[in-house]
Amino acid sequence: MDINSILVKNKAGIVKKWFDAVLSSYHPQTENFLRDQKDPFANPVGNTLRHGLNAVFDRLCDTMDENRLRECLDPVIRIRAVQCDTASGAVEFIFTLKKVLRQEFKDQTTDLSAVESRIDKAGLIAFDVYTKCRETLHAIKLEQERRRVATLLKKAGYLAKEEI
Repeated sequence: MDINSILVKNKAGIVKKWFDAVLSSYHPQTENFLRDQKDPFANPVGNTLRHGLNAVFDRLCDTMDENRLRECLDPVIRIRAVQCDTASGAVEFIFTLKKVLRQEFKDQTTDLSAVESRIDKAGLIAFDVYTKCRETLHAIKLEQERRRVATLLKKAGYLAKEEI
């Protein structure tokens, strides 16, 4: 049986362990909330992580279409880009899957090198998505600051109302 078939067969257990491993990076109370609260409106972060990890896992098990993988990574990375202080912290969840797979198949002779190579590629794509998200966040902050300064200048009488 090839590695993709094995992964698909064991998907539910692997993704659950991956989800739990990702949640372990959060504060214990947050971790419990993200894991236990199933209502997507009360827990949009947990819901996005749960669905995002499922979708990423599916992409890693199929043709590894980079555009589809990028689409699956995007919602998760958007959350992580805001929550994490570093790029490594934001994309670390991808590489956590390697640990989960090694643990899952430690007693078997399954060759994980092919899937680990795809995980590495997904990590690079995740970093690209993270970079775009951070660029967008910085552009938004810059525009907010520009508007704030323009409003202050207008109030001080240095700018006409039309110049803002």
